[in-house]
Amino acid sequence: MKSMYKKIAVAFCLAALMGLAGCGPKDNRITLDYTAVGSAVPCAQTVGVAPIVDLRTDKMLGHNESVAFRPDGRGVDQWVQEALIAEFTASGCQAGAVQGQELPRYVVDGEVHAARLVTEGMDHALDLDLRLTLLEGERVVLKKTYVGHWEQMIFPASRAKSEALFDSSLSELLGTAVSDFITAMQP
Repeated sequence: MKSMYKKIAVAFCLAALMGLAGCGPKDNRITLDYTAVGSAVPCAQTVGVAPIVDLRTDKMLGHNESVAFRPDGRGVDQWVQEALIAEFTASGCQAGAVQGQELPRYVVDGEVHAARLVTEGMDHALDLDLRLTLLEGERVVLKKTYVGHWEQMIFPASRAKSEALFDSSLSELLGTAVSDFITAMQP
């Protein structure tokens, strides 16, 4: 009987240690949200945001030692397009998704080349690589690559903290990009 209690106690201790070490079951879904920061440069333009092309070969969002992270809900391409619209709007522009034949004076399109989170224990590293183009009709006004690498120690690791890292990192990149575009649209 004592032996059985010892086995149960050891099993509970191992389960608790695994949970504290991050070895327990993982939720591998990441919801991609966006918080607009707004530009200090005023905007009075109408901007259309074309669908963004996801050129990543691996459509997962990254991995840790045992699990690949996948987007929950919308994909990275939709996330970036909706984030651009939100950022332009927060900066005072009239912005929306490009639809149909009638285009506004300015249109932004782009590509996602990287959106990858790698976790190892408490260490989280996120890489984003976007190539964005501002067009006025068929003329390229500005074409630029926005690349970022962020590292954070997160304890305890959680889905919410990983999502917050994606959110704040994209906000930093797009805050800069939209400021660049608004400056380029100035007369």
